[in-house]
Amino acid sequence: MQRNKIFTVELLPAAQKDIDNLPPKTKSRITSKIIPLQEEPRPKSCAKLKGCGNIFRIRVGNYRILYRIFDIDKRVTIVKVAHRKEVYR
Repeated sequence: MQRNKIFTVELLPAAQKDIDNLPPKTKSRITSKIIPLQEEPRPKSCAKLKGCGNIFRIRVGNYRILYRIFDIDKRVTIVKVAHRKEVYR
């Protein structure tokens, strides 16, 4: 059995503010998608954004979680959490 690599998940202050301003049900759904990134930063449901460097996206209903993966440091940084209409601006 292969041991999973443990990544540290950190939220930028702007991303934390985005999450804090969400309704409780949405906040819970977002959090349930962020926690598993510690063991698998590239789940099947993620997509790498074109033209944005090393930024990945996870869909959670009408919301998107944008994050960067730093493999050498074993770190995942949540950059932004927002509604799909606003997240790519």
